[in-house]
Order: sequence, then C-alpha cells, then structure tokens
Amino acid sequence: MTRLERLHDAHLAVDGYINVAITEIKKNIGSLAILFGLAYVAAPFFAIAPFFEDFVNFAEAISVFGDRTTPPDPEEMIAVLEPLLDTITLPASIVFVVLSITFTWLGLATAVVIERSVRGKPINALQALGTTVLKVLVAILVGFITTIMFALGFLLISAVFIIPSALFDMPWLSLLAVIGAIAFTIYLNVFLTFTNYAISLRDRSVDAISYSFSLVRGQWGKTCGKISLLILIGFGINVLANVGLGIIELITAPFLPIMSPVLSLVTLFIAYAWTIIYTIMFLHFDYVRNPVV
Repeated sequence: MTRLERLHDAHLAVDGYINVAITEIKKNIGSLAILFGLAYVAAPFFAIAPFFEDFVNFAEAISVFGDRTTPPDPEEMIAVLEPLLDTITLPASIVFVVLSITFTWLGLATAVVIERSVRGKPINALQALGTTVLKVLVAILVGFITTIMFALGFLLISAVFIIPSALFDMPWLSLLAVIGAIAFTIYLNVFLTFTNYAISLRDRSVDAISYSFSLVRGQWGKTCGKISLLILIGFGINVLANVGLGIIELITAPFLPIMSPVLSLVTLFIAYAWTIIYTIMFLHFDYVRNPVV
C-alpha cells in the first residue's frame, strides 16, 4: 500500500501518522534539513544580530551597579536603564514579528514538500518557499481574524460570568469564567487546527477557516483525541530527551561544554517533526473527505 493509499484509509491512527511522517522525513531529508536550518538556526541569529549592540549597552549599564558596595537607589536605576529599555522594546517586538512570519512561511513550505512527496511529485525546499511566499500574507490575515474570534468569545464569557460576578458579589462565577475560557479555547483551537494547511495546500484564503471547520465537523472528539495524544507523545519524547541530554551535560560539562546547544537543537527538531506529523494528519482528514487519485 502506497503512502497516498494509506492516507485514504479512514481508520488510520496516530501511529500511522508517525510512520508516514518518518518515511517522508527520510525521502525528503535534504529539503527538510534546509527548511529546519532556516527556521531554527539562521533566522533567529540574523534577526537578533542587528540589535546586539543595544543588549551590550544594557549589560554595561547594569555592570555599573555591580561595583557598588551598597544597594543602588531605585530611582537612579530607573533613570539609567529606562532609556535603554526603550531602545530594546521596539527591536524585540520587531524580532518577534520577523520570526513569527519566518516560522509561518517555513511551516507552509514544509507542508508543500510533504504533500508533493506523498503524491509522487517531489519538490525541493527553494521551490516550496517560492510557492508559499505570498501565502504568508494570507496566513497573517487569517491569524488576525482568528484572534478576533477568540477575543469576541472571551468578551462574551466576560459578559456572562465576570460582570455578574462583580455586580452581585458571586466569586464562584469567576471560576466558571476561567473554566469556560479554557473550554472555549480548546474547542475553537481544534476546529482551527488545519487552517494554515488549507492555505498552503488548498490555496484557500479567508475561507481556510471554514475549510478547517469542515474537516473537523462531525468528528471533533476524534480530532481532539488525536491532537491530545500527539501532544502527550511529543511532550514525553521531549522530557526524555531533555533528561538524557541533561545527564550527559552534567558528566561532560567540565571538558565538553557543548550539550546545551545540542539540547536546544533536539528540542526544536522534535517540534519541527511534529509540524510534519500534523501535515500528515491534515492530509488524512482531507483525503478521506475529498479523495484524490
């Protein structure tokens, strides 16, 4: 049975997703290695490098207080550090935006590499980046819309629970509000699971939201269960990797202080691998609902 045929099997489970994902990683190791490198190595360094001088200035300012034998006056600290904090805040926000856009773009490109491989029409990393560059703007717009959806939901929950709690001195309603907010977040997040994949692989725009809803509709519980299981497996692997590498670091740190970067790399690779698994999950849900040949 080919990978494409497996993804048409309505009974394919999480272990099937992982098996197909492993196969795809092996078959596309070159392209995926490029995308992984751009996402988790090159992009952060290039984004932060222009603002390195600001952080150096901030560190130098703090070092002045380290030479004092008495605690520094709080007002003096504020007077010295506030201008420097102002210079860091804006670049930090820019870094966050740049990295968010970068990760979104590379996630979209990764999905393209995977599906093209599954369908027997492989594509390299540069081609995948080229086909998804404009879709990043769509993803940003859709992300803004979904943020508004969450905000409206939270406002409704506040109106139903928080305001009456304050007016009528019923603190237990605040607890219900917290529970309701958590339940609403989980409920909507499951429905929105496949939004970016619809943008990347089905050329959807704002209607990517409804496309994702259509795939989950009627099987919300199964979808939530699979997502939860994937989260637990990923968390377990991440914990084991961190513990194992942490022990190695304790042993080798005095003469081989390189385990911290390795630990970060392993953690980030697990996150990237799960992006691929979620792509496989989208393809399974989509092919079952909309068969392809």
